Amino acid sequence: MSLLKKIFNRKSEILESDSPNLVSQADQNKAKRKRGRPRVKEPKSNELPPESKKILQAKTPEEYIKLCMNSKLTQGQKTALTRIWLKDKDFTSADIIHVRNRHPYWISQKKKGSRERNLQRREMFSKGNNRRRWDEKDCRFLVENNDLRDFELAQQLNRSIASIQSKRRQINALVTLYQKDGKRLKKDVIIRELQKSETSLIKAVKEKVGKRPRDGKKKL
Repeated sequence: MSLLKKIFNRKSEILESDSPNLVSQADQNKAKRKRGRPRVKEPKSNELPPESKKILQAKTPEEYIKLCMNSKLTQGQKTALTRIWLKDKDFTSADIIHVRNRHPYWISQKKKGSRERNLQRREMFSKGNNRRRWDEKDCRFLVENNDLRDFELAQQLNRSIASIQSKRRQINALVTLYQKDGKRLKKDVIIRELQKSETSLIKAVKEKVGKRPRDGKKKL
């Protein structure tokens, strides 16, 4: 047997002798992590209480969410039940989430503290660089990221929320004017007009439509 082969075999023996301890330690760490996670056990159909069986009879996600909301089941029980309900349905968990987020209860939960959050954001972004001129780069960013919320745009552009809202009013004014004339509003036109004063645009809308454009964002 060559010297090189002897060395290779010796290294293999060392690795094989050490590996059980290494694997064992890894398995132990993995087991510890698993033990720390709360695991929801999926109940069998014959073990379900009458209330759960009634929920499983729901035909649509809307009906399922309504029954779940009126039940006294825990969150873990609802999670396990959802898995069972989805097994023989053409719906997905995304459909359940979609319906749940539009339920009056969840809407009210989301609105809790919204006033305080908005005031906090206004305070945070009320001291942006308002005197900085709106150049083509900033106007283009605003138009191309119109789906962002006011405070997100203020953060990205280092401007105040009031400044962002002013530009949104200009966009609304442009959309209103072009819709009134039956014309198509192009992105380059919006970017060019946003670099001008808000006053002239608002005045033009009032003359043509008879009222100021609304605050908020319009879909471009």
